[in-house]
Amino acid sequence: MRMEGVGFDAAIDILRAYQSEITKEDFDRLVESFTKDAQHTELKQNNEAIKWADEHTDYWYTRGYTDLTIKKYKLGYDKLDNRATVPHFFNGVCVGYQKRSLDGSMPKWKTAPDFPKSNTLFNYDNVKNAQEVIVVEAACSAIWLSQNGYNAVATFGAKVTENQIRLLRGFKNVIIYFD
Repeated sequence: MRMEGVGFDAAIDILRAYQSEITKEDFDRLVESFTKDAQHTELKQNNEAIKWADEHTDYWYTRGYTDLTIKKYKLGYDKLDNRATVPHFFNGVCVGYQKRSLDGSMPKWKTAPDFPKSNTLFNYDNVKNAQEVIVVEAACSAIWLSQNGYNAVATFGAKVTENQIRLLRGFKNVIIYFD
């Protein structure tokens, strides 16, 4: 659904096109199990992102972010981990999050399990109708650029996947600015 930008029924039709040696009943059971797992994961990640967004940390201010930016991106703080949190929304749903260490503990960044980084672009929902976009590696860089009036997305690293390229094809101009 996220990759093709379609609803549930249309996504099932797309998957059925690839159906080969599996019965319709087995296929339907498989889809049902995936759907339950995906809905549970999305709900859990959405709840965590909302919970963390209510927590406060001065870290985001030291990065130069305004209150408006902090609220817009639901930037937060996980006090159990002592990590700043960045939820990632795609097609209006929280699909994952990253948490940055604030006390020097390693790893510096932790990513949610099953986070589909290669299938999404950070901040895509906010800029998908723009003509031009700047592509950067990190979510925090995209947030900073957006706060300063630029349309920006992040790829979560220096690698750009085929699915991300497909999303970028919707823009008239794409500027890649990697470290």
